[in-house]
Amino acid sequence: VFKKLQVKVSAVSFEHLKGSALNKWLKERFESMGKKADAAAVDYIVSCCGSDLSVLEKEVEKACLYPSPQARKVTVEDVKEAVSQTAAAVIFDLVDAVAGKKVQDALRYLREMLASGEAPVLIVFMLARHFRQMLAVKSLLREGLSGEEIRSRLSVHPYVFRKIIRQIKNFSEDKLENALKVLLSVDVGLKNSYAPDTYLLEMAILEIINF
Repeated sequence: VFKKLQVKVSAVSFEHLKGSALNKWLKERFESMGKKADAAAVDYIVSCCGSDLSVLEKEVEKACLYPSPQARKVTVEDVKEAVSQTAAAVIFDLVDAVAGKKVQDALRYLREMLASGEAPVLIVFMLARHFRQMLAVKSLLREGLSGEEIRSRLSVHPYVFRKIIRQIKNFSEDKLENALKVLLSVDVGLKNSYAPDTYLLEMAILEIINF
């Protein structure tokens, strides 16, 4: 006689970690591998790779092996060398270069994104989104809101927000609005012009830098 075994299977759903909970999880993963990651390193991984825990787990493993498996501390410089450079990460470098009026760096990052297969229209979209965030932050600061109020209202990650605060120092609101107009024009050009995509994007970058 065989007894029927009734097995109750319950579906377990895991909420996506975010904010301080996600950073805490990352720090614990580093500690489980005998490493101590500084706050900037943790923030950078999240900004580059998002909140997918399986992806973050792999990036932690890579960061722990760079520059040396024997190293106890993991810095943001280590992470920048080790983690996968997603389009979201490179876009920060591109905007940094544009904001700092570093022409050669800006063109290099742009070409890296194109060489990696990023669609030109996606690059324009990501640039425009970032400049809209910069304009929103600049405008809300002028209205007297605190940094934390702005970050909360715009739902921006702390690492991204700190980047934006630094970047907007190089742009007036008028220049940010003009940059968005240039990017809109490029978006139209990419869809309707016979000019090479690389040429259109490079000319847009140069125009924004020379405001």
